[in-house]
Amino acid sequence: MLKQQGNEISISAQEPPSLRGGWGWPWSRPDLEVNYEISVPRRFDLRLKTAGGGIKVAAVQGGVNVRTEGGRLDFDEVEGNVEGQTQGGGIRAAGCKGELVVKTAGGGISVETFTGPFVQGKSMGGSITADFAASPKADCVLSTMGGSVTARVPATAAVTLEAHTQGGTVKSDLPVMAEGAAKESTLRGKINGGGPLLKLETMGGSIHLLKR
Repeated sequence: MLKQQGNEISISAQEPPSLRGGWGWPWSRPDLEVNYEISVPRRFDLRLKTAGGGIKVAAVQGGVNVRTEGGRLDFDEVEGNVEGQTQGGGIRAAGCKGELVVKTAGGGISVETFTGPFVQGKSMGGSITADFAASPKADCVLSTMGGSVTARVPATAAVTLEAHTQGGTVKSDLPVMAEGAAKESTLRGKINGGGPLLKLETMGGSIHLLKR
């Protein structure tokens, strides 16, 4: 069903009447699979939600808000701010240029060639990798309950590192002006004089900060 009200366009999918109700056994009902491919102007804000499938957004300049109960999220060359959440899949964001806030309850997170001001990425069950093509401009958080965390930043990046793991070690390719006692599981301190917070944490893996 498609509706337009002013500058807002909404599209919704409903179960066909032939599949509603009835006394048939669950395994006797036909499978239903629906895929939407929607083209919009580059300058367009998107709000997308699905109860059972993945979502991919590419090459838009507007803001993106996405939520799914059971699928993978994929963002490619999005210039506006991105907010994405999934209950059952991985998340990939490549070439994004705005604020990036993503969360998954059942998969890993991969951030590639990121030039936006900050990233907040949280996973309940997967590893996180993030490649910063530019130094962050605001506080960033990469946190997982079940995997490793790897961040790659430019050699000139000025950040304040706060890294902690309960299931591995913390290593940095960049020199850190460490604060507090040295521990394999914790590393806090300034890099290149300090700057926005770069918080890396995991309950079940190691943490690596690499030089880009």
